[in-house]
Amino acid sequence: MPFNDLLMTCLLVSERSFSESGVRVSVQTRQGEEILFFRLDQESYFRQRIGKSNPICDLLIFYAHKDKQEKILCLIELKGRDVNHAVEQIIATKQSLESNGLKDFSANIIWKAYIRIHGSAPINLKEKNMDGLEQVFGKRNYRVRRDQDVGAFLRSDK
Repeated sequence: MPFNDLLMTCLLVSERSFSESGVRVSVQTRQGEEILFFRLDQESYFRQRIGKSNPICDLLIFYAHKDKQEKILCLIELKGRDVNHAVEQIIATKQSLESNGLKDFSANIIWKAYIRIHGSAPINLKEKNMDGLEQVFGKRNYRVRRDQDVGAFLRSDK
């Protein structure tokens, strides 16, 4: 799927936050940054393109800073409990995006994954899924957190 398809069909115009079923993520924009939110799940064109039965995550955030050449594509899944299913959704979404055209730009893209957990339920992430995230995204490029603000993670501040 070319990036312009995502832009035309999934972009959440002027949004810097997203919520679903009471779970929310947000980013406060700083000077020199460009941040775009794309809703992937639900009845989007992207979901139709990859097939309705395929697992897919909720959101893609595009992050760029005017002083940096690389661009960040961060896949986000908002979950109440089933963290292991979230891992499957995120990995499958990345594979679908890459197989549909985004891999062509991989030299300047850093992929990240963020699973936002809601509530006080324990984060029961199976070791094989943790290893899967690390293998697909790299050691510092994924998080499973309760934090709503993903800005520091996108910027690699933490």
